[in-house]
Amino acid sequence: MGNLPSQQEIEQAVLDSTNTLIDAFKSAPYAFLYESDLQAVLLTQIRSRLQVELKVPSSAPERPPYCLHLIYSEYNQRIDIACLDPEAASNVQPKPYNGFDT
Repeated sequence: MGNLPSQQEIEQAVLDSTNTLIDAFKSAPYAFLYESDLQAVLLTQIRSRLQVELKVPSSAPERPPYCLHLIYSEYNQRIDIACLDPEAASNVQPKPYNGFDT
């Protein structure tokens, strides 16, 4: 699965990204009209520090593995940011369900 970051490296990347966001907000608070503006900048900062792809096997042997980014977000009413656990992802056992893997 390649060279995956440690838990400490992930936490440091999130902390550094948060500090960068704080500095940006302090220097130009009116550049952020909504909470989602802050969240989008934080997502960008974290992703720039953790450019890691996880290869998760498919349940079908003839299909290539899934390439997942370590950092994900959900855009709907708000932006939630989630970081996949690289150790847990390496131990995942995908199961087919209605033609898709779970």
